[in-house]
Amino acid sequence: MFRPIILLLFFVFLKITSFSQDKDVQSLFNQATKSLKLFVLKKPLNTARIDISDSTFYGEYLMHSCGQTLDNKIFLEIINNSKPADTTEWNDDELQNSILIKDSIAPVDLNYVLKKFGTTKKQISMMKSAVKWFNKHTNERRYYSMSRPIFDNAHQYAVVNISNNYYGGMLLMFKKVDHVWKELGMIDVWRW
Repeated sequence: MFRPIILLLFFVFLKITSFSQDKDVQSLFNQATKSLKLFVLKKPLNTARIDISDSTFYGEYLMHSCGQTLDNKIFLEIINNSKPADTTEWNDDELQNSILIKDSIAPVDLNYVLKKFGTTKKQISMMKSAVKWFNKHTNERRYYSMSRPIFDNAHQYAVVNISNNYYGGMLLMFKKVDHVWKELGMIDVWRW
C-alpha cells in the first residue's frame, strides 16, 4: 500500500516539474520574440554561430552591450550544450506572437493568420494587410529566423541566435529571474 502512494506522489511531482519547466521555457520564447518582427521561419536556426574560440569575446561583448559580467564557465557550458542543435520546427503554441512561414517564397495562408490573431476588426484588418503585402512582394519580404534556446547546465542562462533575411543577426543572452526569463543583452552581432 505504501509503495503505490510513493509512486503516485512521484508522478505528480514529475508532472508539476515539467509544467513549471514548460512555463519557464515559454517565458523565454516570449521574451526572445520581442526582438522579432511578425514573420518567422518554422525551421529554427542551428547554433553554428556559437564557437568555443569566442567564449571570451562573448563575455566582453556582453559587458560592452549591457554592463553585465558573467563567469566564462557559463559561456563554455552553453557552447558545449549547443551540439547537436535542436531544429525541431516551431509551432504556434511556442511562438504565439509570430506568423510561422514555411520558407522564403511560399505564400502565407490568410485563414491560418486570422485564426491565430483575428479577434478584433482592427486585428483582422492589420493581418489582412500584412499577409497581402507579404504574399505580393516575394523579393522584398522581411522575415526572421530563431534558434531554439541553448542553456547552461543550471538552466539559469540561455542564448538564442536570431537572424533575418536582409540585415544580419545577433546572439542574445537571457537570464532566469524568479522563473521569468529576462534579456541581458547581446553577446555577438553581425551584418550581411
